[in-house]
Amino acid sequence: MKNKAIIIVAIGLVVIVMLTIFFPHLMISPGKPIAAHAELAVDCFACHTPFIGSKPEKCIVCHKVEEIGRKTTKGLLIAKEDKSVTFHQQLIEEDCVSCHSDHKGVKAFRPISRF
Repeated sequence: MKNKAIIIVAIGLVVIVMLTIFFPHLMISPGKPIAAHAELAVDCFACHTPFIGSKPEKCIVCHKVEEIGRKTTKGLLIAKEDKSVTFHQQLIEEDCVSCHSDHKGVKAFRPISRF
């Protein structure tokens, strides 16, 4: 009887781990992504590294610091330069997640006017 209980618990844990690995957006998401990142809603690993989280290295794959407020992530020039250009150009270290969150959850992105 005790062996059956251990087997059932082990199977349950395996199922939970597998669901977390293959469907992280359903298992551990803090909320839906912001509108700008809606296309990444089911591709958690585009921004997150398993067991580590979100690192700035993943952000700057799409958001080049020298282009913030000047160009879109697709490389198109922004007609009216954004206020955030000067601020982002003067950052000492790239720690995007200290100010930004891509999920509408506990710590959602705050526009610069309310920052």
